[in-house]
Amino acid sequence: MLQKELVNQGNWLFRWRSLIPLLVYFTYIIGIILNIFQPLNCSFTTQYLLVCVAISIVGVVVRAITVATTPDGTSGRNTKSQRAEQLNQTGIYSMVRHPLYLGNYLMWLGLLLFTGNLYFVILASAFYFFYYERIMLAEEDFLSQQNFGNEWRQWALKTPAFMPKLSNYIKNKAKFNWKAILKREYSGWLTLAISFTFIEWVKRFQISNNSLLNFSYLYLVVFFAILALFLKFLKRKTAFLDD
Repeated sequence: MLQKELVNQGNWLFRWRSLIPLLVYFTYIIGIILNIFQPLNCSFTTQYLLVCVAISIVGVVVRAITVATTPDGTSGRNTKSQRAEQLNQTGIYSMVRHPLYLGNYLMWLGLLLFTGNLYFVILASAFYFFYYERIMLAEEDFLSQQNFGNEWRQWALKTPAFMPKLSNYIKNKAKFNWKAILKREYSGWLTLAISFTFIEWVKRFQISNNSLLNFSYLYLVVFFAILALFLKFLKRKTAFLDD
């Protein structure tokens, strides 16, 4: 019954997984107002910023590889219900069962570390695993009940859920699809640019009481905003991004 309850929670979280991360932003803002999440001065250095950005970019790359090599009808941005027309067992899915959520966490981790507050990194990471663990459990419960249930069990036994096992790699059967990345990932890139800009502004204000935004960050946000609008136009009004 406990497992069934966790699966039900995962199904509910699955439907709202695009909005729930906003709670992390809300918690961060409240922590700032209450003077709980104070950044470290060393976290404001260029070198530290580059490390944080690099970690987030690794997450972006993991997501891009997953999206570009995943057949239609499987992993996607669907929120109403689970779907799986086939089982992915090659490429990145031969090394880890939930690569999209691994990519998401790495994108988060870069942002969390950029806040410069260890307590917030631990708190937000714990929240991430609390709610994504249930989503993963719900997805695996769904897969185990499909027609490829036995095939899924054999794959799951040898493939880690979250920490990749590189020695398991099997060459991907699907062709790398750049259009899938452009069609699905632009909103994540824009969100990442806005998030780094927001955290930089908060730290600048906290550390030096300077409320002026760094124009380098603003240029980055404007670039990704224009790119997102352009790709959204291509997606909705043209057939350029269609397979």
